[in-house]
Amino acid sequence: MLYEKLKSFVTIVNKGSYKAAAEDIHLSQPAITHHIKSLESHFNVTLFRLSPKKPILTAEGNRLYQLAKPVLSTMKDLKSAMEEFQYAKERITFSATSTVSTYLLPKILGKFKLANPGIFLDFKVGNTDFVKKLLIAGKLNFGILGTSGNLPKRFQKLLFHQEPLKFVCSPNNDLAKKDQVTLADIKKNPLLIREEGTKTRVLFEKWLKKHEFKIGLNNEFGQMETVKHAVEQDLGISVLPLIAIKDEVKNGRLYILNVKDFKLVIDYYLVVQPKKYLPVAAINLLNCLKPDLVF
Repeated sequence: MLYEKLKSFVTIVNKGSYKAAAEDIHLSQPAITHHIKSLESHFNVTLFRLSPKKPILTAEGNRLYQLAKPVLSTMKDLKSAMEEFQYAKERITFSATSTVSTYLLPKILGKFKLANPGIFLDFKVGNTDFVKKLLIAGKLNFGILGTSGNLPKRFQKLLFHQEPLKFVCSPNNDLAKKDQVTLADIKKNPLLIREEGTKTRVLFEKWLKKHEFKIGLNNEFGQMETVKHAVEQDLGISVLPLIAIKDEVKNGRLYILNVKDFKLVIDYYLVVQPKKYLPVAAINLLNCLKPDLVF
C-alpha cells in the first residue's frame, strides 16, 4: 500500500498537479489527496505548501521525493521480474521439425490448449539443425527432431515417432505405370531434394551415395510443400515422409513408387531439458506427448 501512496506523491511532483497525476495513474483526485494526507500522517510532516498554480514541495517533501524515486524504480523492477517469473511458469517454449509440426502435433496441442487455456505456447518450427541449435542454446523446454546425435548428455532423449519415407512422382510420369521401379529407372529422372539440415535429406543422400547416384545433378527445392508441388508438376521425383503425402496420394495428385530395395525410416526424437529447468506446464504437455516419459 505504501508503494501506491509514494507513486501518487511522486506523480504529483512530476506532473505538476493533483488532477494531472490522477489522470496519469487512473485514480480519482480524492484518492490522490487521501494518499498524500496518509503519507503526511505516517511521517508526521507536511509535503506540499499551498499554491494557486501548483503544489510546491516543502523541504521534507523534497527529501521524500528524492528518496522515493529510486524506491519506486526498484519496486517497479521487482514487480516486473515477478511477473516475468509467473509468465515463465505459464509459458512453454518448444520447437519441432516441419513434418512433426504439420502432421503430428496439431491435434495434441489443440486438446492440451482446451484443457489448459491459460498456458501460452511459444512454438517454433524449423528443420533438425534449427531445433538442435535452439536446444543447445537453452532457448527451449524441449524439441522434437529427426536425430538424437551430437547433443550434450544433459538432455533426455526418447523415441517419439517413426516415419517411413517414400519415393513419389506425378501420376503423369511414366514411372507411375510400373508395378516396380528399379534403380536404373530412378537414375533417368531428376531428383528433387529438401533443403540442407533436414533429416529427410541426410538419409536420402546417404542412400544415393550407397547406390552411386551423381548427387550433384539433384535439384534443391527447399521446403517440403515446394517439393510436393514441383513433383505434382512432373519436374522430377522425390523422397518424402509418408504422413506428408497421404492427402495428395488419396486425391490423385501424387503417386507412390514401389522402388526395389528402398526402405528408409526417419526416427523422430523428443529431446527434453533437465527437469529442474522445466515449468510445470511444460511437464504436463510432455506427458501428453509421451505418456511413458519418466524424469
